[in-house]
Amino acid sequence: QGIYPDTERVHGGSKSLRFDQRRATGQPRLISLFGRAEVGRRYRLSAWFYREHPEDGLALNCASPAMHGALTVQLDKNDPVGQWFRKEAVMAKPTVQEKDVPAPFVRFHTNLWATNPEQRGAVWIDDVKMELVEEDGE
Repeated sequence: QGIYPDTERVHGGSKSLRFDQRRATGQPRLISLFGRAEVGRRYRLSAWFYREHPEDGLALNCASPAMHGALTVQLDKNDPVGQWFRKEAVMAKPTVQEKDVPAPFVRFHTNLWATNPEQRGAVWIDDVKMELVEEDGE
């Protein structure tokens, strides 16, 4: 499918996740449930990325009914190539009410693309974190 653990190129720990477009059949996509979100709180989503070509793109999306919206960390053409770099996104303060939240799970999914099919390569992701953002006075 083009998505697999990699022990040779890692940022932290002993494994990263490799999205290899050369070995992919169709659009490699990862969907996972991860932890829980608290209603009415803000979160920061961050991850470390490594890519082979400037045309390789990856978006990490995080959504939850408790978050009343989504967070996206996405590569763009100005991001580095051939080195690890960190990106993050912080969500706006949610307005959802407790009664509106059926299940406060967190769902991650990815989208992978190459703007130039002749230059398709791989993108690695490591050290994904979703952290609670403390508000002033809390």
